[in-house]
Amino acid sequence: MANLNSIQTAWYLSLLFGAGMGSVLVLRWFWERINLYSEMAAMAASLLMAPVILLTVSDEWVRLFLMSAGSTLSVIIATLITPETEHSVLDQFFRKVNPPGFWGKTASKAGVNPRANVVALGDGVYTVLTTALTIFLLLIGIGKLLVPHPFGSPILPWLFILSGVASVKLWWRRVMETGYADA
Repeated sequence: MANLNSIQTAWYLSLLFGAGMGSVLVLRWFWERINLYSEMAAMAASLLMAPVILLTVSDEWVRLFLMSAGSTLSVIIATLITPETEHSVLDQFFRKVNPPGFWGKTASKAGVNPRANVVALGDGVYTVLTTALTIFLLLIGIGKLLVPHPFGSPILPWLFILSGVASVKLWWRRVMETGYADA
């Protein structure tokens, strides 16, 4: 840290460390094979790759992509070559949380259909994407109404808003049926 030239460089470095740790923090919830060694691999990859990427790559999006890809690769390799987490720990976690995703062995031991957790993950992804679509359409439409483009069509903002309202149907029932609204 003493060799950093500016607070901006420190911010970029911090952002790179976050990108390096992101994949393992997300994968931990969706894949039962992620373990302590996976998390240590992500930390090591971040520590080793961040200074190199910071010094050799100028575009921020390329930096973040390289860090995410390199860290994720190291996490997957570490996960596959190291021992699994103790089954008693996984069983306890699964019974308490019932996470969506790839928990085949643990779900079977708990008496749950392993396919159900994969389906739950797909449902969750669908709900997030369709809800995001609604929000983006409404934001764009309302934004274009508030700050219209001088040569833009006055119909376009209303098309965005109507599309946003119509897209609520894609996710509303699913949210109400699954109990996401109570969370």
